[in-house]
Amino acid sequence: MSEEELSFGELKLRHGLIPKGPDPEEQGKKAFQAMGHFARVVPTIIFHGTDDHISDPVNGDQVTQQWIITNNLASGGDFTATFEHPSSTTNHPAGPHGERSYTVSTWQDIHGRDVVTYNKIDEMDHAWPGGTPGSIFTDPSGPDASTIIYEFFMAHPNPEPAGEHGPAAAAPQVTLAGLDRRLARIEALLTAAAAASPQRPAGTPEPESGDG
Repeated sequence: MSEEELSFGELKLRHGLIPKGPDPEEQGKKAFQAMGHFARVVPTIIFHGTDDHISDPVNGDQVTQQWIITNNLASGGDFTATFEHPSSTTNHPAGPHGERSYTVSTWQDIHGRDVVTYNKIDEMDHAWPGGTPGSIFTDPSGPDASTIIYEFFMAHPNPEPAGEHGPAAAAPQVTLAGLDRRLARIEALLTAAAAASPQRPAGTPEPESGDG
């Protein structure tokens, strides 16, 4: 069996974690080309833990780099940032109740608007920052990603152009409470699905089917 044919679990056991992805500069150019005549700046927010044992932490850097390149090409000269020189970097210290420290880097356009934001959470594993204690793949000691994402979206409304018959219809109102309810439903569904999945001990063969 080739490396490419290994299952996710075997790949994790063989390599310890999923390795870094393709060259982010080339991926950024490909993403821009794929946009075609729909090309525009896409505000982007990224979260990644420095102790992620599933997806190499460098992937957070690479995704950030890729979107900086894509937005550079799509901006028409309004966004000229480089990954190595963020517009701002803010270090949030660890909290008194076990809250993780984290760093927020932003890259702005020439008008001072945040285009790419990268949240790097210290010592966080492969998890959603924040969330309900006891849920799967959540880290309540991380920053509240739900609130951060909500505020990011509210600060970056979609610049939907007017249609042929007048202005585009107003987007439905989104509230933080409504977003929390949706996330709670998703967490409940994931937890129920995990509980319902049959677990077989390692090495146990699949049950045979057929007539006796």
